[in-house]
Amino acid sequence: ENVKARSRVRLDELCPNLPRDAKHMMKKCLFKLDPSERGTAETALGHDYLADFHDPEKEILYPHGPIKIGIDDSTKLTAEEYRQQLYKNFSEKRAQSRQFRQEFKEPNRTATEVVPSTVSYDSLDYQGH
Repeated sequence: ENVKARSRVRLDELCPNLPRDAKHMMKKCLFKLDPSERGTAETALGHDYLADFHDPEKEILYPHGPIKIGIDDSTKLTAEEYRQQLYKNFSEKRAQSRQFRQEFKEPNRTATEVVPSTVSYDSLDYQGH
């Protein structure tokens, strides 16, 4: 069931001191209920407001397309349920990544024989999860 807004609040009213280019980026990249209409991280990083934080020469792009988190956008979860589902998904991806690294270390295998199908989440801090 779709959520209907009771009253519309303008971003200018909500954040009157927000710089104009920040408002533009938020409207263009973030404030879309339909995920297919939202901008990507790459789109947001290309926006003028984030120019100081974007250095294409130093940034690595994931070459295998968008990363799927395994939670359907139409699934309605509480914040805690969403958090737990993400931790579960990260843990599964981490295990798959370890398995991939183990397989890659086996003798007589080359990098072209094994194609990664997961992203390593080893750098994330799970705080005991």
